[in-house]
Amino acid sequence: MAETRRFYIEPEQITGDRAFITGQDAKHAKKVLRLAKGDPVVLLDNSGLEYMGVILSAGARDMEVEIQDRRLGATESPLKIDLAMAMIKTSKMDKLLKGVTELGMHGWRPFYASRSVPKVKDPEDRRDRWKKIAAEAVKQCERVRLPEVHAPVSFEELCAISAEYDLGVVFWEKSRTPFQQVLQSRLDSPPKSVLVVIGPEGGFEDHETARLEESGMVHAGLGPRILRAETAALASCALIQAGFGDLGGLPRLAVRS
Repeated sequence: MAETRRFYIEPEQITGDRAFITGQDAKHAKKVLRLAKGDPVVLLDNSGLEYMGVILSAGARDMEVEIQDRRLGATESPLKIDLAMAMIKTSKMDKLLKGVTELGMHGWRPFYASRSVPKVKDPEDRRDRWKKIAAEAVKQCERVRLPEVHAPVSFEELCAISAEYDLGVVFWEKSRTPFQQVLQSRLDSPPKSVLVVIGPEGGFEDHETARLEESGMVHAGLGPRILRAETAALASCALIQAGFGDLGGLPRLAVRS
């Protein structure tokens, strides 16, 4: 059976039991995917709903879809995980964004640390690029919501947003606090939102981790091996998702010591 294709559309593109796929998505659907009248599609409008439909017509610039069913998506994590990632090389940053989106990341918050090398000339242009990358990753893993993608901010701006989260964890190679200790300390009051903070290639400077702690975050280590920044980010998000979210298909915090 052929794969049912998924498309993101704006809420205003849905009226009653009719919806329209427009622009480049419509062109791609017709010319590349060879979708035509009668083919099934799944539409998503970032509301958490999935709209199952059938193509009624495939024009040169848009496709009309009849919506036959609506259902609440079941692929979003109950935990809000935002990744604050220090800026690293562009290709690594792009690849990392795909991976953490698949892991259920809620928000992408890049920032500049002292050792961040690349400087983005056009932050909004880079943000648009990241949004497209995240959207493709969401389609691949069948999520129903797009991550919130932010433009890069300064280190001090990052510290200022930490109060918005139930828990902020700085994963740092010099930390002697195992993540399991952080997990155990929150078993009785599991967080609903977590900010994961990862340093750049070369790591944080000591004054930066001290400043992050001053802003209310805790630090944790990832074991005895030194990991690349992008590897540490993936491992950290996976640990947080397994400990407080839904990774592995288990209820939140089902295992207690």
